[in-house]
Amino acid sequence: MIYFDAAAAAPPDPAVLDFYRETAARWYGNQESSHAFARTIRQKTDEAARQFVRLLADDSFEVLWADSGTALFPLLTSLPELRGQSCFCDLVHPALQAAVRLNMRPAAAPDPAVRLIAGSHVESETGRLTDMTRLRPEGMPALLLADTIQSAGKLPLPAADFLTVSGHKLGAPSAALLYRDPDGKRRAFFDQQRHRDYRFGRPDPAAILTLVFAVERACSRMEENRRQAVRINDFLRRELTAIPLRGGKYPVPTLPPEAASPYILHLLLPGMQGGVVVRMLSELDICVASGSVCQAETDQPSPALLTLGYPRNEAYSGLRLSFSPANTLEEAAAFAAAFRQIAAAY
Repeated sequence: MIYFDAAAAAPPDPAVLDFYRETAARWYGNQESSHAFARTIRQKTDEAARQFVRLLADDSFEVLWADSGTALFPLLTSLPELRGQSCFCDLVHPALQAAVRLNMRPAAAPDPAVRLIAGSHVESETGRLTDMTRLRPEGMPALLLADTIQSAGKLPLPAADFLTVSGHKLGAPSAALLYRDPDGKRRAFFDQQRHRDYRFGRPDPAAILTLVFAVERACSRMEENRRQAVRINDFLRRELTAIPLRGGKYPVPTLPPEAASPYILHLLLPGMQGGVVVRMLSELDICVASGSVCQAETDQPSPALLTLGYPRNEAYSGLRLSFSPANTLEEAAAFAAAFRQIAAAY
């Protein structure tokens, strides 16, 4: 199998799997119990949280653990200081948009009443890189949320008040929200949501420890992994854009390489539907995507492509290839040959 869908969920590194197996077998207790075993587990997860902060942010941050990245957004947007206020969203993930609609009043543009400005550091469909500093005008008091689910452990992270991390994009379990908490009120609110209101459950100690292990491993190899992703991305840009499609057209990269994460290559396929191409490639045991996995089964054109200004008919033709450190140039060459076969048969 060729797996170019790591932006949806990345394959686990064997070392991460081994670590999880050993950790789950040893630290299986409930950290909220009263006995000494539970206290030891709490100590380990507390130290893991401090290590996690050191890897991705600075000591002014706290950590909220969750089961998935998607689960973080409604918790964040329900903070009392944000509830009922406006939010300016810059091409953000559909799950964050839904949380904003549920808990806040979305605004069309930032103004003095806006309390939260949210943006994707790396947009999950096209891979577009955003300079997060431009989203918050100088002197504006709004808090800044950088959705870094597609960039944590892969690229240096931007400065923000909130950062999101998903282990599933790094081949690990669990997820986390990194948040600044100058007066302790945000942590108190999240504790209330879990212990009194039961809005989310107890985080699994083995999952937490494994996520931190995976992030540490990814950060230690960040430049090496980035160079490999660049090689694969550049190769496929050259090869795929030379393959003729129906009507004498060719695949077109949605963004130039300098404007996108090297881990995501998004293409427009004139005259083809991305969803159909995904299914044809699947028959050849190749996994790719036509867009964000959260909207994989929709019959609507890509919202991301519409937001970027593409006409409705072209917004059906997207194809997303996304890479992990496990991918190779040999797989990229095999994919190009398979895509040529698909293009001829379409």
